[in-house]
Formats: sequence, structure tokens, C-alpha cells
Amino acid sequence: TLFPTPTLFRSVTAASLPGAGTTVTLQFQAASTVPAGTAPDRLPAQKPARRILLIDDEAAVRHTMADLLQAAGQIVHVAESGPAGLAYLAQALPDLVLTDLGMPEMSGVELARRVKAAHPRLPVVLLTGWGDTPTLSADDRSAIDRVLGKPVRMAELLRVVAELTGVEETGSP
Repeated sequence: TLFPTPTLFRSVTAASLPGAGTTVTLQFQAASTVPAGTAPDRLPAQKPARRILLIDDEAAVRHTMADLLQAAGQIVHVAESGPAGLAYLAQALPDLVLTDLGMPEMSGVELARRVKAAHPRLPVVLLTGWGDTPTLSADDRSAIDRVLGKPVRMAELLRVVAELTGVEETGSP
């Protein structure tokens, strides 16, 4: 998931009456209690912060991931498409590009090829909901430094960012 801890469903039910609508009921497990005066676990901040260009055509995914990465101490610029991401790269160079695979104007693979053609050493991470290992040609694979399946766990994403940008992960000061 995009969240640091998984959400656990107990049950999902649906009831429908013609002309009256549908009611969907979700039941979750009870949240564990946190003793007074303690803070819940947070994502560890990475120091120094890395500049990440996040490209995803789905606004909710883009904004949620950006918020979570920023909460973990990263500097995030967002773009809603491959062409918008390339326009940003013409102005500034991030430490890493994080892109969705399936986008309407330009696929994440095409974007990765164009990024690597202009900036061969810039790491590119491909996010995909189509399985962890989509079918890619050897040329496509050479343009992509890592493929992560959606939903991605934030701890895994932060580990990959640290690994590909040469920054050791550290906890909050």
C-alpha cells in the first residue's frame, strides 16, 4: 500500500433495493490503542533529502505519493504526464525520476528512454499496477533502474530511493 501500515478489512457487504439505491458497509479491525504520550510510528526521514520528480497521470495517486514522500523528508516535484515531466527536466535536474508505467500521452517506458537519452546517469524507477515484472525489451530495461509493483510500500520506495541515489538511510534526528 502507499501507507506505512496495512489497513485490515473485517468484512464488506452490499445491499441493494430497486429504486432505493445501494448501501455498502465496510467493517475494519479495531485500531490498536497507543499509550498516552507516545507517538505512532512514522516513516524515517532520509537525510539529505533527495529531489524526486514524480510523474503519474492519476491526481489522487500523484498527490498521495508526493505527500508521503515529503513527510519522509524528500523534495518532490510532480508532473501529470510524460511531456510535463520532460518539460520539468529541461528546467531542472532531480536526483531521481519516479514514473507510472501506464499513462495516456506517453508511457513510462517511453519517458524512461527519453530521460536516459538526455541524462544517462539519472535513475528512473517505474511504478506499475500490471505486475512487478512487465514484459519489457532489453532496450526498455536498460532505461529503467528499478520496477516496483503497485501498491508500493513506502519503506520499500524509500529504500530504493536511497539505494539509487547513493544516500544511506538514517532515522529522524
